[in-house]
Amino acid sequence: MTRYTDNSGNDAERHRRSTRSGSRSADPASRGTGERSSGSGRTRRTAGSGGSTGRSSASRRRASGTRSSDEIQYDQNLTPRRYTNRRGDIQEMEQELAEAEREGKERKKRRAARKRKEQARRKRVRMIRLLVLAAVVILCGILLVRCALGRRDDGGQGEKVITNSADYSAVSSTSTEAVPEENTENDVSLAAVGDNLIHPRIYEQAQARSLNGGYDFTYTYQDVKSFIKKHEIAWINCETLINDDIEPAGYPYFSTPAACGEALYEAGFNVFSIGNNHSYDLGVEGIEATLNFWQIEMPDDIVVTGLWDVVTVEGSEPYEETYTNYAYYDEEGNWRGTDGEGNIYYFDEYGEVVYTGEKYTVTVPAETTVAYNDIPIYRCSNGKTVAFLTYTEMTNGDDSASAPRGATAEVIYLWQTDIIKEQIEIADRAADAVVVSCHWGTEDDHTITDDQRKEAQFVADCGADLIIGCHPHVIQDAEWIETEDGRKVFCAYSLGNFISTQQSADNMIGLALDCTLRFRDEGAKESDPEVTIVDPKLIPLITDYGTNGTDCHVTWFEGYTSAQASAHGITDTYPNFSLDYIRRQLTDYVDPEFLQMD
Repeated sequence: MTRYTDNSGNDAERHRRSTRSGSRSADPASRGTGERSSGSGRTRRTAGSGGSTGRSSASRRRASGTRSSDEIQYDQNLTPRRYTNRRGDIQEMEQELAEAEREGKERKKRRAARKRKEQARRKRVRMIRLLVLAAVVILCGILLVRCALGRRDDGGQGEKVITNSADYSAVSSTSTEAVPEENTENDVSLAAVGDNLIHPRIYEQAQARSLNGGYDFTYTYQDVKSFIKKHEIAWINCETLINDDIEPAGYPYFSTPAACGEALYEAGFNVFSIGNNHSYDLGVEGIEATLNFWQIEMPDDIVVTGLWDVVTVEGSEPYEETYTNYAYYDEEGNWRGTDGEGNIYYFDEYGEVVYTGEKYTVTVPAETTVAYNDIPIYRCSNGKTVAFLTYTEMTNGDDSASAPRGATAEVIYLWQTDIIKEQIEIADRAADAVVVSCHWGTEDDHTITDDQRKEAQFVADCGADLIIGCHPHVIQDAEWIETEDGRKVFCAYSLGNFISTQQSADNMIGLALDCTLRFRDEGAKESDPEVTIVDPKLIPLITDYGTNGTDCHVTWFEGYTSAQASAHGITDTYPNFSLDYIRRQLTDYVDPEFLQMD
């Protein structure tokens, strides 16, 4: 309601006009039986036969050039005023969504083209490598022949030809390093670590180490590389958006150079979780950039989970809709209304209805949904399959439970229980094992919340075989969860940070999960679980850095010395940080059944 002042100084209240209200009928054809009485100073208008009686006196006064105060006040109240047009906002939103969908399709086409180009490039690189390797083999053969001839010519007195041992070591290390340790027929080894939280000090150091102007994260992960590579499956939570399309940035809107993801892959990780509270940090552009990196630029032998594509519902197409009995202001600020058939009209200066000859129509975009049934699955060397799903309690931003407008992919929230139940059931049918990651809990708090326990039980009952928890940035305990169908599901509530330059002593301590997925024998009973988690261990990790975060890297607590702890940069703010402090945190918050410190 808007307050006005008439010519005599008296306040008069005026309602916003709408053809939906009784003050003016939305359909001009029925206007003759209505009334205008929307605040002080307005005259009631009724119509007799044809409505002529109600206009005769007014017409005579207009002809004589005289007007009553009531008519003057009525004309003042009739003057259109701009107001917020909700329908207009809706129309604008719908147009933006349609445009975003068209842009999304174009981006997907460009992404597919870039992927084909990248695959062609990799094919050429592989061919070049094969040619180089063939040349090396031929050269080695020639050298060996010359050695043999040298021995024969020398009467077997000694080697005459010296080969380049550095070349051989490079070839041998490359060919053997990526081979995981052997498993039994039904066993698959799995490792998992917590939050890969890349602050500016980490990528700035990587940039300083690079010899080609890029980023070199080798030092960051070198201490854990051999452990990770021993496992067939190695899982990690990528807490930040990794890409090369957006400039690197830290808190609160993280963007991490693509070289970091490449270094993780080189270190042995092959399952990357990208669904967490930072997934929407950089809006639609950030989602596109990170998907472009993981789905196009990275090799095909990885699994990425946590963001699901937004797709058009089958059979749904954009369509035009005509709005009826609707009032709005056009772009020039002129009041307009529509009748029961959508025809646009307005009132002239005498209150007469004037039709524009147009209908008010909007284009409604096609209905979209999220491809929740597109399950990321890893195929093991023994032929078994493992599905990987990721859910989060929240996302950062103005709306902690909604995707950016026009997003081409979305996370799944832990409160979307119907979707989670259906998705885990689909994954359970599609794969031999289901691993679920939950991004949950309270940051910097070792206490497991009631919501975490409730959500873990729900996920386990739905069909999860292993639950990996992240987000608090500190370690939390683990436990076995018994399900409704009698299975035992291992749940590590928080593995803490894998690496970061956060400035709390407890943020420096993380855990690496080491376990075996043991699949059911073909001759076993149908009632036996398809997979069992065998001997899960939580191995302590330390993020080590110097003063002001220098030389930041992740290393093992085993072998970590008192001198290293004393020299840790965290002692500038937490002087009590020491080996004893670390041990107390581990023993206070992790069940000794699972903790492996030696």
